Amino acid sequence: MLRPPQYICIKDIILLVVGCWLLVVGCWLLVVGCCLLLVGCWVGAKHIAFGMALLTAQTIYRFK
Repeated sequence: MLRPPQYICIKDIILLVVGCWLLVVGCWLLVVGCCLLLVGCWVGAKHIAFGMALLTAQTIYRFK
């Protein structure tokens, strides 16, 4: 039994465009979030290392 041809209506096109736009925005947000996470980890590691070095220097200076 043959089915009638499926026609693409304007609603389908709008949903496709909106879906693709949301996919692109989601990917960009993921990339930006990963970059912010990397920068945050790098800055945090720098602060932790500087704080540990400062505490070590204070301890060495105090016990000299």
